Amino acid sequence: MLRISILPIVIAVSAGATFLLSNRAWLTARGYPHLPAFDGLAQPPQVVALVLFGLMLLALLSTAAGKFLRPALSVALAILAIWLLLDQNRWQPYVVFFAVALICLLLHARGGDRFTSLAPFRILLCCTYIYSGLHKFNYRHVTHDFAAFLHPLLQYVGLDLPARVL
Repeated sequence: MLRISILPIVIAVSAGATFLLSNRAWLTARGYPHLPAFDGLAQPPQVVALVLFGLMLLALLSTAAGKFLRPALSVALAILAIWLLLDQNRWQPYVVFFAVALICLLLHARGGDRFTSLAPFRILLCCTYIYSGLHKFNYRHVTHDFAAFLHPLLQYVGLDLPARVL
């Protein structure tokens, strides 16, 4: 039971932090063009975009605090759906990940069975890690990427191992 009570906090805080880090993709004033899902969808003015972005972050904060869980999740998902319809550039893997996670939390908050309501999130999480792991089964990762990834850490602790040893 403890794990399910921590899950909304972790997902909401992670989603909020990720959306803050990618804030330029969510606002209308940016250097690359918008690509709406349907012809004729106009971008909102920058002020409206800022209000929507703030409301989405507020809904995620409310979800993390455990206050008004169902309405907060519904508001966050509704705003996210609006954002996704207004620009296909926002359809990034992390957005899909958080959208599925928030939908599963909403299903659970509406009284769904824990196993059934969280099953899509579990499957997505497993597929993400399997896909990520499969990309590490190649010669370049073993000979170059892994050494380049560990080099700063080893240098920080004072170990200077050749790439061949790694």
